[in-house]
Formats: sequence, C-alpha cells, structure tokens
Amino acid sequence: MQTRRLLMAKQLLVDTGLPVTQVAMASGFASVRRFNAVFLAAYGMNPRALRGRRGHASPDEGIVLRLGWRPPFDVPALLAFFAARALV
Repeated sequence: MQTRRLLMAKQLLVDTGLPVTQVAMASGFASVRRFNAVFLAAYGMNPRALRGRRGHASPDEGIVLRLGWRPPFDVPALLAFFAARALV
C-alpha cells in the first residue's frame, strides 16, 4: 500500500503544481512528516528536490494525470462520460 501511495505522490509532484502538503494528503499519507521520511527513504531525495529536477505544471493548468491504456479500450466513450459530468 505504501508503494502505491509513493507512486501516486510522485505522479502528482511531477504532473501538477499542487503544494507538497496537498500531495501528501491526496496520496494517502496522514502527515507531511511521515510522507517526507518515506519519500526520502524510497527515492533518496525529498519531494521538493524531485519537483525541482523535473519541473511541474502551472497551478492555473489544474491537475493533469497521464493514464496508460491499451486497445480495445473505448477512449471516445470515456471522454464522453467525463464531458457529461465535468464541473465548469
């Protein structure tokens, strides 16, 4: 479970402009201190260092996540589903 949390946190750090505190909470860590300790142990750097190396999206762009898929996945149907439920 901790590995999944770390992977989610890493993706959020790279793909979004969310503050590290929000990344920690969104990825399932109960405290920022625990998040920093686990991240440092797993990756050998703190979360801010990863973001600094890779850069990140502007906070104005919102949250962008990349989703892997393979055929026969119906991408147009999924996009239509999301479009019908999008909050404006």
